[in-house]
Amino acid sequence: MQREKSSHSDSPTKNYLSPAPDKAGIYLKVILQPGASKEMIVGPYQGSLKVKVNSRPVEGAANKNLVALISKSMHVAKSSIVIKQGKTSRSKVLLIKGITMNEADKYIDAVIAKSNR
Repeated sequence: MQREKSSHSDSPTKNYLSPAPDKAGIYLKVILQPGASKEMIVGPYQGSLKVKVNSRPVEGAANKNLVALISKSMHVAKSSIVIKQGKTSRSKVLLIKGITMNEADKYIDAVIAKSNR
């Protein structure tokens, strides 16, 4: 009997991850849910990675919490993360410097597995 594939692929290339030019890091597509009761990386959602933060989108607070959560999850400095698109939108594209696609994939998988326990 064949094992069913989950919606969360085992492939190191997920549709919400893409390499940045000149191997500077990676691009991460995110859908942000501000005002959540718990901060967490939820998992793949509509071609992006869904992330919940508890702050409201007022004066950049939700973006600041997003950067802090991604920084902690990916083991990179907050200064290595730049919001390239969507500063005032729920859909965002982050540039994360100093990390490879495989490292990002590994960290995201670990965080999602931990949050689903």
